[in-house]
Amino acid sequence: MNIKNKLSSLMYAPLALALLAACSSDEDFSEKTPEVKGQTLIINATNGIEANSSRTIFTDEETKVKAVWGGTDNVVVVNGTSSNVSAPANFTVTPKEDAHYATLTGTVTGLTAGNVVSGYIVSDYIKAENLSNSNQLVSVDYSKQKGTFADAMAHCLQFGTATYTEGENISNMSFYYKTTFFELTLTFPASLSSTVQLSMSGNGLVGKSYVNTVANAGEYNTDANIEGNINISDVNVEAGKAKVWVAMQPATLSNVVITAVDANNKYYKFDVSGKNSANLVAGKVYAFGVTGTASTIEESLIGNGKNEANAYQISTLKQLEFVRDQVNNGFYSGKYYKLMSDIEINGEWKPIGTNSNQFKGHFGFGKVRIFYK
Repeated sequence: MNIKNKLSSLMYAPLALALLAACSSDEDFSEKTPEVKGQTLIINATNGIEANSSRTIFTDEETKVKAVWGGTDNVVVVNGTSSNVSAPANFTVTPKEDAHYATLTGTVTGLTAGNVVSGYIVSDYIKAENLSNSNQLVSVDYSKQKGTFADAMAHCLQFGTATYTEGENISNMSFYYKTTFFELTLTFPASLSSTVQLSMSGNGLVGKSYVNTVANAGEYNTDANIEGNINISDVNVEAGKAKVWVAMQPATLSNVVITAVDANNKYYKFDVSGKNSANLVAGKVYAFGVTGTASTIEESLIGNGKNEANAYQISTLKQLEFVRDQVNNGFYSGKYYKLMSDIEINGEWKPIGTNSNQFKGHFGFGKVRIFYK
């Protein structure tokens, strides 16, 4: 499919959409620490929708995506109201003989009838973050990925909610996918066989997403989401072709561009969306191909630097060095720049600006930073 012509009609294959949970256990308050009022909950998680749905050990068999529960999965449960939020509680996962089913067991505190109880599965990329006094958030860090199927699935957030009834275990908690995926086939010059570094940017794309776990449970917290690029490292190109999986927050995307740099510092640009936009849906894989064109490091800078809305977007160390050299040589005066990703500098760094060519412009760091190592 020509993604330039019609991003909004991307081919997709649906992932499993939900899990259902039921439970059958009496409450069990601890006598040793009665002031904590911890209650052990047993949640019998079932697929409920399809034979091949559930969570987190994903396999890609003949383009079909399926998932089952794994014993190393770690489920976190949060309960409370916006004025009284409990600390996240870790629940263990015990897969049943049919691994599409599992028993989730853990202890939560402060349960009150009517509380919204939320559950989600954590990983290296999915973590609890209390960014306000009234809401416990879960973050999904999409900013750095490996481009593989397994890594994209490790970024997949599944989230469920239920209302607690006094004296009862939690039942009927449905888990839904909160992540969407690109399956990209990138076409480089046929002669290229190399490792490339990719950076994807676009309107609506975020490097880190936040989902509310209490107030508006399960909804994205748009105030906390961080704009930024998704950087994908060490993608193998063989005979001009590369297959890349990317996980991201579902959103309406436009102006999506991928820049690539190979081992010889040659740049390529992939205009993913052209002039179109697409409303991505959670729990689906969008598969398409796009052809890149030879580019320069200057052309790899997204934006024109004329104002804050069109600031040059800096995502890589090479781009930062290019901007520095332009400024130091008397160019790019009065431009706007925006750092889109964390950039690590190893060794010595030549400052931006000299005595004769001082930096005169606007440099926005947002919620990312430059750091030395």
